[in-house]
Amino acid sequence: MKIDFCQIEKKEIWENFLLGIEEKTFLNSWDWGEFQKVMGNKIWRFGIFENNNLISIALIIKIQAKRGTFLFLPHGPLLLQSSKIFNFQFAHCSHTAIFKKKILKTLLEELKKIAEKENCSFIRIAPLWKKSEENIRIFRDLGFREAPIHIHPELTWQLDITIPENQLLKNMRKTTRYLIRQAQKNKNIEILKSKNPKDIEIFNKLYQETVFRHHFIPFSLEYLRNEFSALSPDNQISIFIGKYKKEVQSSAIIIF
Repeated sequence: MKIDFCQIEKKEIWENFLLGIEEKTFLNSWDWGEFQKVMGNKIWRFGIFENNNLISIALIIKIQAKRGTFLFLPHGPLLLQSSKIFNFQFAHCSHTAIFKKKILKTLLEELKKIAEKENCSFIRIAPLWKKSEENIRIFRDLGFREAPIHIHPELTWQLDITIPENQLLKNMRKTTRYLIRQAQKNKNIEILKSKNPKDIEIFNKLYQETVFRHHFIPFSLEYLRNEFSALSPDNQISIFIGKYKKEVQSSAIIIF
């Protein structure tokens, strides 16, 4: 298997690859890389090709933190399913592991060169891969060890919103379903969707109150503004505001 490795400089190539990947998050998007640049972080967008076909991508971010300078791959690398690439010759589990290991090894060789040039202490990868014995073994064989702390949440909740709304409600707990229906009937409740960057201030006020109550380290206002600014042009972010009797009671920044 001949593998070529190069930087991807065209947004269209990157985003088109993402369209063919089922498991992905906004941390893989082109605009997330743009946001990192605005925040002063150096980035690289790498593509791995097999016979001129793009089979894997990885966004690499140089992070400078108190614990040291390091290279970080958030939710990457992303791989096409092996069956799509090799006409099912790698469909068996052991062959899939060989393919994954080959991709990671190729990527790691390049990352080590960058890490040395950029004076980085270590390389950190946070893949969207199932935590199976096979996948753990791949990383261990390449010299990785489990990170002591998380950068992003390691566990998330997912809700399939492609099913009809009445089915979504039916699948909820009875009490939750009742409260939602009551809220929909209540004329004092308003839910507003905003694209106005000024409304980040509304979110931040409630955010800081929540920080005070629950004692966690928040993102800065500058971070929130830059995030909104980077993701807005492609309609990938919105602010939601919940009001009761015209007074703001809740808010959320949602990334699409």
